[in-house]
Amino acid sequence: MLKEFRDAYLISSRPGRKLVNTCYRYSPRIAAYISEHDVPRALVRMGLVPLVAASHAVLKLGPVIIITTFYAFVVVLLALFRVRQSGRR
Repeated sequence: MLKEFRDAYLISSRPGRKLVNTCYRYSPRIAAYISEHDVPRALVRMGLVPLVAASHAVLKLGPVIIITTFYAFVVVLLALFRVRQSGRR
């Protein structure tokens, strides 16, 4: 999934290519360290779950729908937080 996302979105832009190149430059050393240590390996695996899910969503639904949905979600959360805060006064 991450390779598909890289190929579809990252490689096509200059910042994306820089990110990919940076990852390829540093990831072998980081991966070697992670593979030898249980806690970092578990943390990285947990951290990759939302990244893979987001990549999957963008690839299947498109970035505009995902960004719009995320924005709406944040707006609703902020509104709920504001309502809760005003109820405490």
